[in-house]
Amino acid sequence: MSRLRLTKITSPSTPPASTGEIYYDTAGAGYGTPAGLAVKDENGVIAMLGHFTALDYRLLSVVIFVSGTTYTPTNGTRAILVECQGGGGGGGGCATAATNSAAAGGGSGGAYAVGWITGITTTKAMVIGLGGAGGVAGANNGSVGADTTFDVTTVVAKGGLGGIADTVAVGPRIGGLGAAGIGSGSSTGNVGKTMSQAGTAGIVLAAAQAVSGDGGGGYMGMGKGQGIKTQGAGSNGGNYGGGGAGGCILSGGASVAGGNGGQGFIRVWEFA
Repeated sequence: MSRLRLTKITSPSTPPASTGEIYYDTAGAGYGTPAGLAVKDENGVIAMLGHFTALDYRLLSVVIFVSGTTYTPTNGTRAILVECQGGGGGGGGCATAATNSAAAGGGSGGAYAVGWITGITTTKAMVIGLGGAGGVAGANNGSVGADTTFDVTTVVAKGGLGGIADTVAVGPRIGGLGAAGIGSGSSTGNVGKTMSQAGTAGIVLAAAQAVSGDGGGGYMGMGKGQGIKTQGAGSNGGNYGGGGAGGCILSGGASVAGGNGGQGFIRVWEFA
């Protein structure tokens, strides 16, 4: 078996034109100058190939999942950075009972979490959290969005909460309340976790003047359902992780449903 043996040196002299020299650098590039394998060209430029006393990674690929239940690593993957976005909560529905207005609250956005996982040797289970259903027509609250999980409990982004329903009554008043944002402490991830955006409350001013609550946005800045000022069901939250808006009734119109929450997603950064 052939092999190449290098002796540790600080840096070789500049090599001749059109050549480069590989050497074992006792003080490599980067913070702390860890030893590593380097190349020096005829212009004195040094390229670090890799460190020996510090673990190097290089990016292989970035994969986004909006469906599926299993993550299979790309060949050569040694570590991954995983981002999870939970599903958004559904907006509240509205029930009619008189000639006045009703405005339900919006669902909150799904939470977001990030984890760094090393020693990748097997496939990993994952769950893409679906958005919560809007409250069905009538005085029904929106449903909770589903959690997005990776490797069961290693990275978990909680789903958003459902908005509160409203029934027709005289204004001015606050209608159904918006769902509270999901606190970062309820999710898991060793890199970071963030709180999701809360839904807003519906507002009733008069018999024909009302606006339903907005859904909360997901961490990625997308997807919140917009409240409406006309008779109708709440708008759906968008992908990824937006909360659904609440429904709105003007002047005793028919019962309406809340908007559905948007689904979550998983993004995996693979490193060799």
